[in-house]
Amino acid sequence: MSVHPVSVDSVPASRFDSTFDRLNPGHWRVTALLTQGAARHAAPPSVFALVVAWRERRFVAARCHEILALYWRVAQRHPLLTGPSLYREIVNSRGGIAPLGVDAVLNCAEQSFAQWPVTRELRFRDIVHCLTVLEFLAAHQDRNWIYADLKPVVNAIVPAEL
Repeated sequence: MSVHPVSVDSVPASRFDSTFDRLNPGHWRVTALLTQGAARHAAPPSVFALVVAWRERRFVAARCHEILALYWRVAQRHPLLTGPSLYREIVNSRGGIAPLGVDAVLNCAEQSFAQWPVTRELRFRDIVHCLTVLEFLAAHQDRNWIYADLKPVVNAIVPAEL
């Protein structure tokens, strides 16, 4: 059995210089894309966490498109409604929130997004974010939390001016 000496020059300086990264250069970009919003100093996420986060983002993106289409239909039917009264009508039209009620969803969105960390006006994005999280948790009752940061998904789909 022979031992091969290892020189300092043959040891990779960082994980980006390793043989694996030369073979698969897109791996770290994909990992960074799937873990947007994760702490930079945290350990790399497990495959399970990446798949779960991807599923959550995909679910939320589909619901955002549905709610945005509903927004345009309701706004066309009720052109005089604006702000919270329009949001109330949209949430009421969305349905499926019988246990909570429309006012509870609006209060949840306002408390979660419009009052903290600074007080500001309630936005449609806040309503969409709250609705999608509630729908996701209702659809996946075996889970009590969400792995992914959903704000970038909602902000990418729902225009800020609504």
